[in-house]
Amino acid sequence: MNNLARRVVTRSKGRVVGHFFSYRNQKHLQWESQLERDCMRVLDVLPDVESFSEQPFPLRYVCLGKEVTYYPDLLVTRSGRQIVIEVKPYEKAISPEAIEKFNNIEAALAELGISFEVWTEKEIRREPRWSNVILLMSTHRQRIELLADDVLVQLFSECSSLSVRQLSKRLRKVNARGQALSLVSAGKLLMDLDQPITRDSLVRLPEKECVQ
Repeated sequence: MNNLARRVVTRSKGRVVGHFFSYRNQKHLQWESQLERDCMRVLDVLPDVESFSEQPFPLRYVCLGKEVTYYPDLLVTRSGRQIVIEVKPYEKAISPEAIEKFNNIEAALAELGISFEVWTEKEIRREPRWSNVILLMSTHRQRIELLADDVLVQLFSECSSLSVRQLSKRLRKVNARGQALSLVSAGKLLMDLDQPITRDSLVRLPEKECVQ
Protein backbone atom coordinates (compact mmCIF):
# COMPACT_ATOMS: atom_id res chain seq x y z
CA MET A 1 0.00 0.00 0.00
CA ASN A 2 1.17 3.50 -0.78
CA ASN A 3 1.42 5.80 2.22
CA LEU A 4 -0.64 8.68 0.85
CA ALA A 5 -1.22 11.95 2.69
CA ARG A 6 -4.81 11.98 1.45
CA ARG A 7 -7.01 9.12 0.33
CA VAL A 8 -7.26 9.05 -3.45
CA VAL A 9 -10.71 9.79 -4.87
CA THR A 10 -12.56 6.61 -5.86
CA ARG A 11 -14.15 5.94 -9.23
CA SER A 12 -17.50 7.66 -9.71
CA LYS A 13 -19.81 8.61 -12.57
CA GLY A 14 -17.94 10.91 -14.92
CA ARG A 15 -14.61 10.47 -13.10
CA VAL A 16 -11.88 8.02 -14.06
CA VAL A 17 -9.20 6.95 -11.57
CA GLY A 18 -6.68 4.15 -11.67
CA HIS A 19 -3.18 2.80 -11.08
CA PHE A 20 0.04 3.25 -13.01
CA PHE A 21 3.01 0.94 -12.60
CA SER A 22 6.14 3.08 -12.53
CA TYR A 23 9.27 1.28 -13.67
CA ARG A 24 11.34 4.20 -12.36
CA ASN A 25 9.90 3.67 -8.85
CA GLN A 26 9.19 -0.06 -9.21
CA LYS A 27 5.73 0.22 -7.71
CA HIS A 28 2.11 1.11 -8.51
CA LEU A 29 1.03 4.73 -8.15
CA GLN A 30 -2.54 5.99 -7.97
CA TRP A 31 -3.86 8.70 -10.28
CA GLU A 32 -7.05 10.74 -10.08
CA SER A 33 -7.29 11.95 -13.66
CA GLN A 34 -6.09 10.84 -17.06
CA LEU A 35 -3.95 13.96 -17.25
CA GLU A 36 -2.25 12.99 -13.97
CA ARG A 37 -1.68 9.48 -15.36
CA ASP A 38 -0.06 10.93 -18.48
CA CYS A 39 2.14 13.15 -16.34
CA MET A 40 3.38 10.02 -14.56
CA ARG A 41 4.11 8.44 -17.94
CA VAL A 42 6.31 11.38 -18.89
CA LEU A 43 8.13 11.42 -15.55
CA ASP A 44 8.78 7.69 -15.80
CA VAL A 45 11.03 8.12 -18.85
CA LEU A 46 12.63 11.54 -18.28
CA PRO A 47 16.34 10.81 -17.77
CA ASP A 48 16.93 13.28 -14.93
CA VAL A 49 13.97 12.10 -12.83
CA GLU A 50 15.21 9.95 -9.96
CA SER A 51 11.86 9.21 -8.31
CA PHE A 52 8.34 10.57 -7.84
CA SER A 53 5.39 9.89 -5.57
CA GLU A 54 1.73 10.88 -5.43
CA GLN A 55 -0.05 12.72 -2.60
CA PRO A 56 3.25 12.97 -0.64
CA PHE A 57 2.28 15.21 2.30
CA PRO A 58 -0.21 17.83 3.47
CA LEU A 59 0.97 21.44 3.12
CA ARG A 60 -0.59 24.09 5.32
CA TYR A 61 -0.42 27.71 4.26
CA VAL A 62 -2.30 30.94 4.95
CA CYS A 63 -4.55 32.51 2.32
CA LEU A 64 -6.50 35.70 3.08
CA GLY A 65 -5.88 35.20 6.78
CA LYS A 66 -7.21 31.64 6.76
CA GLU A 67 -5.19 28.44 7.10
CA VAL A 68 -5.65 26.11 4.13
CA THR A 69 -4.44 22.54 3.63
CA TYR A 70 -3.11 21.58 0.21
CA TYR A 71 -2.28 18.05 -0.96
CA PRO A 72 0.30 18.11 -3.78
CA ASP A 73 -0.38 15.91 -6.79
CA LEU A 74 3.23 14.77 -7.17
CA LEU A 75 6.58 15.16 -5.44
CA VAL A 76 9.43 14.67 -7.90
CA THR A 77 13.14 14.27 -7.21
CA ARG A 78 14.88 15.56 -10.34
CA SER A 79 18.60 16.17 -10.71
CA GLY A 80 18.97 16.13 -6.95
CA ARG A 81 16.25 18.67 -6.17
CA GLN A 82 12.66 18.27 -5.03
CA ILE A 83 9.77 19.67 -7.05
CA VAL A 84 6.04 19.60 -6.36
CA ILE A 85 4.06 19.30 -9.59
CA GLU A 86 0.44 20.38 -9.70
CA VAL A 87 -1.41 18.75 -12.62
CA LYS A 88 -4.23 20.93 -13.90
CA PRO A 89 -6.14 21.43 -17.17
CA TYR A 90 -4.90 24.59 -18.89
CA GLU A 91 -8.21 26.45 -18.75
CA LYS A 92 -8.44 25.93 -14.99
CA ALA A 93 -4.78 26.72 -14.37
CA ILE A 94 -4.98 30.21 -15.89
CA SER A 95 -7.94 31.45 -13.82
CA PRO A 96 -7.14 34.35 -11.43
CA GLU A 97 -8.20 32.23 -8.45
CA ALA A 98 -5.89 29.40 -9.44
CA ILE A 99 -2.95 31.74 -10.06
CA GLU A 100 -3.36 33.32 -6.61
CA LYS A 101 -3.55 29.87 -5.03
CA PHE A 102 -0.44 28.70 -6.87
CA ASN A 103 1.51 31.79 -5.79
CA ASN A 104 0.67 31.07 -2.14
CA ILE A 105 1.62 27.40 -2.50
CA GLU A 106 4.89 28.29 -4.22
CA ALA A 107 5.82 30.66 -1.37
CA ALA A 108 4.98 28.05 1.30
CA LEU A 109 6.99 25.34 -0.49
CA ALA A 110 9.96 27.67 -0.98
CA GLU A 111 10.28 27.89 2.81
CA LEU A 112 10.76 24.11 2.78
CA GLY A 113 13.34 24.26 -0.01
CA ILE A 114 10.94 22.69 -2.52
CA SER A 115 10.23 24.09 -5.99
CA PHE A 116 6.74 24.30 -7.47
CA GLU A 117 5.56 23.78 -11.05
CA VAL A 118 2.15 23.61 -12.70
CA TRP A 119 1.90 21.13 -15.58
CA THR A 120 -1.06 21.33 -17.95
CA GLU A 121 -1.84 19.23 -21.00
CA LYS A 122 0.21 21.74 -23.03
CA GLU A 123 3.35 20.61 -21.18
CA ILE A 124 2.48 16.97 -20.54
CA ARG A 125 1.32 16.09 -24.06
CA ARG A 126 3.50 18.40 -26.09
CA GLU A 127 4.96 16.96 -29.25
CA PRO A 128 7.21 15.38 -30.24
CA ARG A 129 8.08 14.44 -26.64
CA TRP A 130 4.69 12.84 -25.99
CA SER A 131 5.00 10.47 -28.96
CA ASN A 132 8.53 9.62 -27.79
CA VAL A 133 7.19 8.81 -24.32
CA ILE A 134 4.62 6.39 -25.76
CA LEU A 135 7.33 4.73 -27.87
CA LEU A 136 9.70 4.34 -24.92
CA MET A 137 6.91 3.01 -22.71
CA SER A 138 6.38 0.16 -25.18
CA THR A 139 9.86 -1.12 -24.26
CA HIS A 140 8.69 -1.45 -20.65
CA ARG A 141 6.11 -4.00 -21.71
CA GLN A 142 8.76 -5.97 -23.58
CA ARG A 143 10.95 -6.10 -20.45
CA ILE A 144 14.11 -6.53 -22.46
CA GLU A 145 17.13 -7.54 -20.38
CA LEU A 146 19.26 -4.47 -19.74
CA LEU A 147 22.99 -4.48 -20.30
CA ALA A 148 25.44 -4.14 -17.43
CA ASP A 149 27.10 -0.74 -17.03
CA ASP A 150 30.56 -2.04 -17.94
CA VAL A 151 29.19 -3.49 -21.20
CA LEU A 152 27.61 -0.13 -22.04
CA VAL A 153 30.88 1.68 -21.38
CA GLN A 154 32.62 -0.69 -23.77
CA LEU A 155 30.04 -0.01 -26.49
CA PHE A 156 30.80 3.73 -26.21
CA SER A 157 34.55 3.31 -25.78
CA GLU A 158 35.41 5.15 -29.01
CA CYS A 159 32.97 8.06 -28.87
CA SER A 160 30.48 9.75 -26.62
CA SER A 161 27.40 9.17 -28.79
CA LEU A 162 25.98 6.67 -31.24
CA SER A 163 22.90 6.73 -33.42
CA VAL A 164 20.13 4.27 -32.58
CA ARG A 165 21.05 2.50 -35.83
CA GLN A 166 24.74 2.23 -34.86
CA LEU A 167 23.97 1.02 -31.35
CA SER A 168 21.52 -1.56 -32.69
CA LYS A 169 24.25 -2.98 -34.95
CA ARG A 170 26.69 -3.19 -32.04
CA LEU A 171 24.17 -5.01 -29.86
CA ARG A 172 23.85 -7.78 -32.46
CA LYS A 173 20.65 -9.17 -30.95
CA VAL A 174 17.09 -9.86 -32.02
CA ASN A 175 15.07 -6.65 -31.60
CA ALA A 176 18.27 -4.71 -31.01
CA ARG A 177 16.45 -1.42 -31.65
CA GLY A 178 13.98 -2.26 -28.87
CA GLN A 179 16.86 -2.98 -26.53
CA ALA A 180 18.55 0.29 -27.46
CA LEU A 181 15.39 2.25 -26.65
CA SER A 182 14.84 0.28 -23.44
CA LEU A 183 18.19 1.57 -22.23
CA VAL A 184 16.91 5.11 -22.76
CA SER A 185 13.61 4.48 -20.94
CA ALA A 186 15.55 2.93 -18.04
CA GLY A 187 17.75 6.02 -17.75
CA LYS A 188 20.98 4.19 -18.66
CA LEU A 189 21.35 6.17 -21.89
CA LEU A 190 20.40 9.76 -22.66
CA MET A 191 18.55 11.08 -25.70
CA ASP A 192 16.99 14.40 -26.72
CA LEU A 193 13.29 13.65 -26.18
CA ASP A 194 12.30 16.99 -27.68
CA GLN A 195 13.23 15.67 -31.12
CA PRO A 196 11.40 12.82 -32.90
CA ILE A 197 13.02 9.44 -32.23
CA THR A 198 14.38 7.91 -35.42
CA ARG A 199 17.12 5.42 -36.25
CA ASP A 200 19.44 8.40 -36.66
CA SER A 201 18.70 9.81 -33.18
CA LEU A 202 21.81 10.05 -31.01
CA VAL A 203 22.10 8.30 -27.66
CA ARG A 204 24.91 8.72 -25.15
CA LEU A 205 26.09 7.67 -21.74
CA PRO A 206 25.55 10.20 -18.96
CA GLU A 207 28.55 12.58 -18.85
CA LYS A 208 30.55 10.42 -21.25
CA GLU A 209 33.16 12.21 -23.38
CA CYS A 210 34.60 11.07 -26.68
CA VAL A 211 37.89 9.24 -26.38
CA GLN A 212 40.56 11.23 -28.16
